[in-house]
Amino acid sequence: MIVDSRPEYINFDRNGKEIPPSIPASPALPYMVRLPAQAEHAIQNVDTRPFHAFRIEYKTLCRTP
Repeated sequence: MIVDSRPEYINFDRNGKEIPPSIPASPALPYMVRLPAQAEHAIQNVDTRPFHAFRIEYKTLCRTP
C-alpha cells in the first residue's frame, strides 16, 4: 500500500473490535508498507483530512522469466 494522505483514524474488525494501526501516525509521505491480506474491516476517519492510498494486490506470485 502506498499512502499519500494519512489522517487520524480508527480501524475496526468485522465485530467492532479496534485494530491497532499498521501505519505510523505521522509518517513521511508518501509511505509504502507491505500488508498481509485483510479480513472484512471498517475505518472511521476522525480527522478533517481524507485518507488516500493505492492498494496493489497480487493474485499470484510474480515470477522472473
